[in-house]
Amino acid sequence: MYVMMRRVLFVLICCWILIVETSAQNLTVKEMQATNDLSASQYRRLDGNGSPCALIKVQLATDGTTFEGNLVGSADYKAGEYWVYMPKGAQELMVKHPKYNLLQVSFADYGLADGLESLVTYTLTIVLPIVEKALQKQTLTVNYTPKQATVYIDSKPYHANGYLKLELPIGSHNYLIEAGGFETIEGSVNLTAKAPRTLTENLSPAWQDVETDSGNGTLVEMTPSLMNQMGDDYCWGRNGKTQNYVEAVKWYYKAAGYGHGRAQYNLGDMYYFGHGVTRDEYEANKWFRKALETSKRLADLGDVEGQYNMGLMCRKGHGVELDYVKAAEWYTMSANQNYAPAQYDLALAYEYGWGLVQDKEQAKRLYKLAADQGYEKASNALKRLEGKLTGCVVVNTEGVEAYNRGKDYYGGLHGKPKNYAEAAKCFRESGENGYGRAMLDLGGMYGWGVGVSRDKEEEARCYIKAFELCSKAAEQGDNDSMCCLGELYKDGKGVDSDKDKAFLWFVRAAEQGDPRGQSWVGWCYEHGNGTYTDYAEAFQWYNKSAVQGDVNGQYGLGVAYMNGHGVLQDLDKARTWLLKAANQGDSIAKAILRKM
Repeated sequence: MYVMMRRVLFVLICCWILIVETSAQNLTVKEMQATNDLSASQYRRLDGNGSPCALIKVQLATDGTTFEGNLVGSADYKAGEYWVYMPKGAQELMVKHPKYNLLQVSFADYGLADGLESLVTYTLTIVLPIVEKALQKQTLTVNYTPKQATVYIDSKPYHANGYLKLELPIGSHNYLIEAGGFETIEGSVNLTAKAPRTLTENLSPAWQDVETDSGNGTLVEMTPSLMNQMGDDYCWGRNGKTQNYVEAVKWYYKAAGYGHGRAQYNLGDMYYFGHGVTRDEYEANKWFRKALETSKRLADLGDVEGQYNMGLMCRKGHGVELDYVKAAEWYTMSANQNYAPAQYDLALAYEYGWGLVQDKEQAKRLYKLAADQGYEKASNALKRLEGKLTGCVVVNTEGVEAYNRGKDYYGGLHGKPKNYAEAAKCFRESGENGYGRAMLDLGGMYGWGVGVSRDKEEEARCYIKAFELCSKAAEQGDNDSMCCLGELYKDGKGVDSDKDKAFLWFVRAAEQGDPRGQSWVGWCYEHGNGTYTDYAEAFQWYNKSAVQGDVNGQYGLGVAYMNGHGVLQDLDKARTWLLKAANQGDSIAKAILRKM
């Protein structure tokens, strides 16, 4: 009997040890909740239907984890957490690690009965077993120069005057070391229980003794602002430079290395659009955040360029949430210090009512203040607002009047009978007076044989002339000519087809508030022309265009509501906007309405 009791007790103890060891291998969920984090929107990923995903940031202090379920793409490990994208309505996630038992996370257990929502960022905090946590501390020492550098360990900044010593959990940790004027170093280090780790990193100067020929035979020492300007020249093909995105990126990097906020922002733009680099939203937003930190610090000190950059980021929603009201506030601070670019952008806000009550007289006043400082874009905007800039290099009211007569004859408007032959004559007269848009339209008439005999050679001559006229006027800041250039590049008329350049010219016009340019940008995002396909982005641009009365914007917005592209499907709103387009003569909108 005594022997039997000892055997039973031994079995019970073994079972208890087994249970303890098994439970020690279980991962547990501490919490899961929706957040105000904008990462799901800023680092957007689309599911197979083109709809934006939800993002779960899985906070788990160990590497080697994998995930199963209805994932969209692979999970990314970023600074101590995993980013997992899932479609709207997803209900559960499986978490796997070779050291631990499988963890099944049902979202309904955390108040998400309907599953995940699109464009929402969630945090899922997973706790390691207690036994494992007790073994997780190890020492990491970082020796670095220059001493003023900032060291980031798993995105947390440290300033330690050249010597940093930390106790960290064992496992993989990301680090980044940066200082103005020096190349950034980044990497990862794996801490084990066996021994402490020491890193020694010496940053190299980002750019030394930079000099460049100023164009008149003299050498000029470069400053970060001049480096950024050189990047702009290569980006846009200005001041004698041939457009070269790769070269532009190099110069932006040089200026950004010195902590130049606008260069950091420009780098973000290049990564965002994939110009000169592989498109990378994560890298783009990293640079937008750097620009935000730099610009905010300077803006708070009253720096005019820092204030202007803050306005720019608020207006575009880069690095911060899009907010026209805050953008206008920052522009105002900078403009009040007589900074011409801020005066120009603030004038745009007044002209189009972006975050302000629309006031064209105030817009004129601000354009004039910037123009008086030699800011060319403001000079052209002032002429446009006063009705004096017509799309030609030298203002010629006869060209505009002839073009408007041609449009009336073409459409049978304003009391004119529909007469294609007369329209063609008017467009020819307008083009001879330097109006590029007229030559573009005339080329189309020759291509289709409308009002004139079909003539491919004459069509080509018209497009070449249109490209010549519009190129000069677009550089002067004329929005309509920018749109014309975009159309010519898009279709390869008068110039070799180049979708990237087409998109760039549409964006330039759109960002100055031009409704035609905005509708074209929406179209590019909808169809992936010169950029990536993004229905949500397309919807935003169509909306900006439509509310200004552009027929193409109204049509695009109506179709977006009809198909639920980039917005919840709403057939009533679809009919409203398609009807507006139809009332302006859009035949496709009329056909769709007949079938709805």
